[in-house]
Order: sequence, then structure tokens, then C-alpha cells
Amino acid sequence: MSVHFFHGDKGGVGKSFVAQSFVDWLATRGIAPLVIDSDMRNPDLARMFPDVAVPIDLRQHEGWLELLSLLHESDREQVVVSLPAGIGAEMTAELPAFFDGLRELGRDATLLWVLARTPDSINLLRSATAAFDGQARAMVALKNLFFGDPAKFGRWNESRTRTAFEDAGGVVVEFPELLDRLVDQTATANPPVAFSAKLDGLRFGDRAELRRWLEKVAALERPGREARRAVTFEEAFREINGRAPTPEEVKRVLAIRRVVKEADLDPVELFFLADANAAAERAKIPAAIATGVDAGVARLQQAIPDAGELAKRIAVVGALQKTLAALVNCATPIAALAAIVVLAVALGAWRWGYGNGWDTANDRRLIGYDAYACRALANVRHAAAVQRRANAVAFVSQEMTARGCR
Repeated sequence: MSVHFFHGDKGGVGKSFVAQSFVDWLATRGIAPLVIDSDMRNPDLARMFPDVAVPIDLRQHEGWLELLSLLHESDREQVVVSLPAGIGAEMTAELPAFFDGLRELGRDATLLWVLARTPDSINLLRSATAAFDGQARAMVALKNLFFGDPAKFGRWNESRTRTAFEDAGGVVVEFPELLDRLVDQTATANPPVAFSAKLDGLRFGDRAELRRWLEKVAALERPGREARRAVTFEEAFREINGRAPTPEEVKRVLAIRRVVKEADLDPVELFFLADANAAAERAKIPAAIATGVDAGVARLQQAIPDAGELAKRIAVVGALQKTLAALVNCATPIAALAAIVVLAVALGAWRWGYGNGWDTANDRRLIGYDAYACRALANVRHAAAVQRRANAVAFVSQEMTARGCR
């Protein structure tokens, strides 16, 4: 449900050409977008896609109202808007009300700024960044390599505009150049021909070149992201919890998936649903840890020979129990790691204070350090894993390895 604005606010940077390639890319994936060409003087997008393009003059206030009405009436999820040069001032004035309308329609916006190497092409992005920042789902600057290889964009690379754009969450990608004679047979032909539609009519060498270019354009679908292998629920659960999910857990996840798929929930509602489920799971952790600690205390109490030693052991175990409780209730990963460090220090002090110099089998049984420490650390690691604190899990695992815990 996105409205993609192809912008540049300067003539000749390649806005229409990049927009044409995007519409063509959507078409190859079976997606028929709503196409808006607001360049009334040179409607290149409408020329290439006359059957789907709608001309709207966005230099006029009435044009923005017409665009909102079309978005309300259209069932097309993807909308491509090609903007004319020099529309920056009018667009900045219209965008606040337009964004309000988009939110009411349940749609979002993306900014795709086409860059040349000229100072104006770079400087004009500042006002566009300010207008779209905090409103758009994504902002992408495309270095049009028709104007030279990436190394020649030194003015852009060293500019404060680029720094401000990236600080605002913008992503920079490189739009590949297409061979001139293939441009002449597609975008600038009379009439223009869609890039993918021309593949069958080319000689083999030209067809291979155009196919390679289309593949590079398709690679811009998710700029800055690496392709990842899909992970099943069972694999993710085992990685987090160190065990396979029970049939009951699988059944519950399938039920949640069905509810989410069938219910008409917006992202905020989904967030609260997930958070409530996570809170319920977290609520079970303190009880489980307390049970493990109580069992450890009971075993130590049975092994302690006199009241003096009993008081010392209870004091140490009590401190550990408080540390564990604090760890579970930590609000931030940093605080959790701090609690783990305190726990590790406490365990080390316990071992140093009571373990050194005790050589008899009875004394080793009396302390019970190794078994209890490993159990306590295992509980902490489980709590950290459930709460998705990877750094904490790694830290505790390292502590367990150092102590020879299984």
C-alpha cells in the first residue's frame, strides 16, 4: 500500500527513466501499479505505459486533491508518481495535508531521489529530506550512473547533504547505466517500449546485455539488505531455547498465526498482541528460577555441618537469589549484562572463599559449588534466551564453559 515518489527537482537527472524501470520491474512480477505522471510538459512515463498511466498536474492544489481521491478509489497496492522538475516548493506546501490523507487511507509513502553529479541535484535534496523525514516509510537516493561511475560522485559523497540524509534514515544505492543503443530501442523509441517487453525482439548479444541490466535493477528491490534463508518456527525455537518445541507450543503458534492472518489487525494491534504474549512468557521465568534456587538452598542446608557455616551459606545464596531476581526484571540489555557480571563475581567469591584449601570429598560435597553454580548459570542463560538477549546468552555460555558446566 505504498505511494512511490520519483523526485529530483531538476530536469535531466533521469527521474522518468528510473520510474519507467520501476514500473517495468513491478510488471515482471505480476504487479499492476497505479501510475501517475505529473510531468505535463514531458510525460515520458505516460508514453511508455499509456494504458495504465494517469496524468495529474501536481503543480496545482486541485491535482493533490485528485491524487488523494484516486488513491481512495483504486485497489492498486503500489502507486508510482513521477514528479516534474522544479516542483519542490509546491510539493513542500502540499505534503503535510497529503500525508494526513495517506494515513487515513492506510497507505504509506516512499521517496526515491534520483541524483546527478551537479551541485543543484545534491542541494535540492535537503528540503525534500526535511519534508519526508518522519513521514515516509523509506527514503532512497539513487546515484544515476549514466553520469559516471560511483567514484565520480565525489561531491555527493563528501557533502553534508548526504550525511544529513543518511542520519535521517535514508539509503543510498547505485542505479546502473543502460547501453545507449538499448535506451534508443526502449525508453526513447517512438513509441517507447517497456524494457522487459523488448527482450524477445533483440539480437542475442543485446538481449543478454538488457537482461543483465534488468537483473541489476531488480537487485535494488531491497537496498542494503542481504538475502537470508527462511527459518522455520521449529529452527528458530530450537536456536533460542536449546530444545524442540512441544506439541502444545506448536499448536499455540499455529493458532496465533491463524488469528493474525484472518483478523484485520493494524501493526500497532499486532505489536500489543505480541508484547502481551511475551509478557505472559516472561512472567513464568521468576517462578522457575526461584524454584531452582530454593532447591539448591535446601541441598546446601542439608550438607552444612554447623549453625555458623549454615549462616554463611544462606547469606551467600540469598545474595545470589537477589541477583537472579534482579536479572529477570532488568529493563535493558545493558542492565542485564551488569547483573550477570555481579552474579559471576559473587560465584567467584563464593568459590574462592569456601573452596580453596578444602580437599576432602566431604568438603567438596559440602560446598556443592560446581553443581549449583552451573544450575544457576543455566537458569540465567535460559532467562536471557527467552528475552532475546543474545549478548547475555553468549556471556553466560562463556562462563559455563570456563567452569566446565555441561
